[in-house]
Amino acid sequence: MLSLLAVLLVLSLSLLIVRIGTMALVLTGLSPQIARFQARSTYFGVGFTTLESEKVINNPVRREITLTLMLLGNAGVITMIGSLVVTFVQVPDEGLLSQIWFRWLVIIIGISLVVVIGYSKWVNRRLSPLVTWALRRFTRLDAFDYSAMLH
Repeated sequence: MLSLLAVLLVLSLSLLIVRIGTMALVLTGLSPQIARFQARSTYFGVGFTTLESEKVINNPVRREITLTLMLLGNAGVITMIGSLVVTFVQVPDEGLLSQIWFRWLVIIIGISLVVVIGYSKWVNRRLSPLVTWALRRFTRLDAFDYSAMLH
């Protein structure tokens, strides 16, 4: 059961890390839509070659953010796979917690709950100012690409 909770915790942290990466990219001057797309594609390792990705790569601060997201994304995927393997390979005991269908039920309900909370506008309205405050307080991300903004 502990490995099931680890899966849900890693998924929750993944959503939080992508949200922090998005806010960090927004603070460097990207629009929220472009920043969200670039943070997600970087974290999950799906490379899209677009003009938008060139905006990210050509800026040293944004490049550092994306490098960090790539590293954390790989660690998250490995941890998630390891936790899922442990969840379904454990030696079954007697009782409800050892049943495969119960494990699947917990995973499906847990993932659904994490996704609903992760994409909630209510949570976003409360979390975004906190993340923005923390990024401004503890980092130096206000390096805008002024030439691109003037264009």
